[in-house]
Amino acid sequence: MIWAIAKLRQEVTFRHARSLSDPAKIALRKELLIGVEWKGEIDFDKRFSRLAFQKWLRRR
Repeated sequence: MIWAIAKLRQEVTFRHARSLSDPAKIALRKELLIGVEWKGEIDFDKRFSRLAFQKWLRRR
């Protein structure tokens, strides 16, 4: 489920703004995941997990 949330790109009103310089809009995925503590494992035996992890590494 976390992968599905992480793909949500729709823009929504940013409700966690800490200063006036923060954006008024933010991707839904970020709004939903701000402050969420998540712990899990990546099953590298599954192709989807490997590809998602490799894509994440390229963005770093």
